[in-house]
Amino acid sequence: GGLSSATALNPSVTILGPSVYVLSAIDLSTNCTAYDTVLLNIKDCEDPIKVPSAFSPNGDNQNDHFTVFATGMKDYAIKIFNRWGELVYESEDLSELNDLNKGWDGSFKGKIQELGTYVYYIKGVDSDNITREKKGNLALIK
Repeated sequence: GGLSSATALNPSVTILGPSVYVLSAIDLSTNCTAYDTVLLNIKDCEDPIKVPSAFSPNGDNQNDHFTVFATGMKDYAIKIFNRWGELVYESEDLSELNDLNKGWDGSFKGKIQELGTYVYYIKGVDSDNITREKKGNLALIK
């Protein structure tokens, strides 16, 4: 189902799930036919890295860390900068992903940073060896 043409040399196909297709080729001079099968699988194209837009490092045990959520990452690095371009946090610790008690705690040089907007830059490699990069703004609120 979903095949644009059964006779074209380069057909396109629309699939909603894993699909097996049988390919056949005919040598018209000998009338010989060869067959092969191919499995088409859907790859999740959704970005595996999810980044919150804000956190509140105020000690109430709710959103006290800027935690990045990611699936299938085998390499990861994050840098966070303040509005003056100063690097206030960096990490390459895969164990901080998806852990609400890890990540940036809002401090720099032992001091909780002021309210405001910070810039993050994330670079990682997923399980398919695809390099993923993400950058954006986050808000430190109280």
